[in-house]
Amino acid sequence: MAKPRVTLDRILSRAGIASRTTTKVWITAGRVKVNGKIVRDPNHWVETGKDIVHFDGMKLRAEKKVYIALNKPTGVVTSHGDSQGRPTVYDYLQKLDRWVFPVGRLDMDTSGLLILTNDTEFGDQLLNPESKIPKTYYVKAAGNVNPDEYVLDAVERAWAFHDRTICFRHACHHSTCGACGMRVNGVEKLTCITLIRDVTHNGATLKVEPLRNFRVVSDLAVDMSSFYRKMESVTARAVLPVTEAEIENPPSKWDPDDSQYIRLSDCIECGLCMSACPIMATTPEYLGPAPLAAAQDQGLKRKPELLSIVDCEDGVWRCHSAFECTAVCPSFVDPARRIMNLRTQVVDVRLRKLFGKV
Repeated sequence: MAKPRVTLDRILSRAGIASRTTTKVWITAGRVKVNGKIVRDPNHWVETGKDIVHFDGMKLRAEKKVYIALNKPTGVVTSHGDSQGRPTVYDYLQKLDRWVFPVGRLDMDTSGLLILTNDTEFGDQLLNPESKIPKTYYVKAAGNVNPDEYVLDAVERAWAFHDRTICFRHACHHSTCGACGMRVNGVEKLTCITLIRDVTHNGATLKVEPLRNFRVVSDLAVDMSSFYRKMESVTARAVLPVTEAEIENPPSKWDPDDSQYIRLSDCIECGLCMSACPIMATTPEYLGPAPLAAAQDQGLKRKPELLSIVDCEDGVWRCHSAFECTAVCPSFVDPARRIMNLRTQVVDVRLRKLFGKV
């Protein structure tokens, strides 16, 4: 079995000597030896457990790991030093006899838990999105909001006047693009069409959170790439050519076999149904409400190649019929009903194959 290989700058950082940025300067200055030879390349590969590293003539030994949970107050910068002379988190660690680094950052005007450590592997694990460690940030904006405004207006006001670092998605402001989906007081909403008065009463708090079942990129913005790939897997088309749209080809002119289907152009791919779905929370491989609704819209008779995609463990049979998806859909796609109908299509195809009627 090959020994693990790590770059020289990371070896020094993991030993708790200094940050990788600082160790790179020391390495290029010739202060580090590997197996008795000076190495000036910070990216030089070192085999842990085999190669011997010296820093300033002293053999490198891993320091005892330190983990600090600091309740960072407002008005303090998460930095080792500040050119403007503002207080930093390290002002609270002056008695500490070893180097530690902050795991992530909190803005100067933000208070809350900040973890500092000299364990770089632990820090990397906390920050790596693949670790799926949930992190919650609360932004409290002082002042009242107009109840006749939309939730997105309140989010934009918080960004404009209180915290310019707030990250969120939005575009059209009239429920066409589906970009501004969020959880409002625990419920999935399209914030550009959700009135504040409809979700708060008697001066209640307006709590806005990112969608569930997606990786959080930052604050209220989530990574929806997996959702889009699932939509592509069922060849979903959010926008149809004019010649195929109902205005040019109304259902009254459709073939009788196709009359049960309604064009899915109303789906704006906002992802609200994927967030509300309890199955998505436990089974990320599940195709999900919107992709299954898109498959139903096309029909297995017209698109028989979709059968193998939907008739599987993580397809239509994974749905537990909670109907949460339909409850939050802002475009009346009714994905829950479509999934139930898709099941009947699958059973119909199976029976036809069984009796040789295909």
